[in-house]
Amino acid sequence: MEEMISVADWYTTFCGLAGVDPTDERAAAAGLPPVDGLDMWPLLSGDVTDSPRTEFLVSATALIQGKWKVMVGKQEGAGWAGPHYPNISTVEHAVADASITCEPACLFDVTSDPTEHQDVAKEHPEVVQALVARLDELKTAIVTKDMTTDPQCREAAFARYGGWYGPWLELD
Repeated sequence: MEEMISVADWYTTFCGLAGVDPTDERAAAAGLPPVDGLDMWPLLSGDVTDSPRTEFLVSATALIQGKWKVMVGKQEGAGWAGPHYPNISTVEHAVADASITCEPACLFDVTSDPTEHQDVAKEHPEVVQALVARLDELKTAIVTKDMTTDPQCREAAFARYGGWYGPWLELD
């Protein structure tokens, strides 16, 4: 199977299997965006052959749509760092040096170039323009780190859950 599925889809898929509505009314009432996940059970079970997901917001600076991935600005850990052959004399991680600056944008065909070696932005300016516009549109719904009045809330929630992010915005 070569279809697009996001980790965000598991919640919605499990809700569908359990017969539970994944809509979070309390979050919506608090002004938060809806759950991002899509129910992937029809795809996973073979009832359909095409994923309902056609795009994936990687971050506020990167979007995958179909076979295309667009990135804007500095991308830490996103460039090709070459092969990594760990041994006793190699202590650095190869990804540490793998950053690129995409000004105004980088474009990759992740189907034919999954390791993102070839920036094809110059060959497809219309695709870049459309994807950057879509990225800008999607950024308006991103829950940012400053959604609370106290910026330490996120760090406190991270510590509270043993190194995992958990809720940091109380809805009650």
